[in-house]
Amino acid sequence: MEGYQPILEHQSVLTKEIEKININFRKDSASRKTPEYYINRLTTLDKLWKEFEDNHMKLLECEDHQYEYFSKNIYGYMKHYYVKTKEMISSCKEPKCTSFSLLIFEDYSFQREDLLGQQEANFRALERLINRINIENLEEKWELEDELKSLKHLWNVVDSIHLRLDNQLKGSNDVYEAKFQHIELSRNQKGFK
Repeated sequence: MEGYQPILEHQSVLTKEIEKININFRKDSASRKTPEYYINRLTTLDKLWKEFEDNHMKLLECEDHQYEYFSKNIYGYMKHYYVKTKEMISSCKEPKCTSFSLLIFEDYSFQREDLLGQQEANFRALERLINRINIENLEEKWELEDELKSLKHLWNVVDSIHLRLDNQLKGSNDVYEAKFQHIELSRNQKGFK
């Protein structure tokens, strides 16, 4: 058995490494568990297990099975431990990806709702500005230029947000489309193009 002693010692090292992956995985925070993290843990676990299994095959050649490795069925225990660890990491991997996708979707939805809220405020401001401008009551040229400058600035903001929303909504929000067309029509009817 002396020729097998280094293999037995290495099995002990591999056992500790496999257990360490399990322990560290349970301790690591969710923020550390990126897709690469899962891939690295599973790859390392599989590599360690393959080495453990290869060593086990060599140990089976030993005729003396009275050593603790065999009497305590270390291989059986570690196989079960490996399978459970792999299942734990794999089962956590899928929900993280799903929740990451959901997070992106929720962020995208939040951004869309935020833009719709901004646009609603811009529509009200633009409508007030359009209704307030009365060309006949403006006495100085600079007054007209000032109002037109404000109108142009606000319209550029509305138009910029509209392009972003149009890309996200793709015509699916009839209420928004109707409001945008109403504002655009009001602007054009007043002669501000």
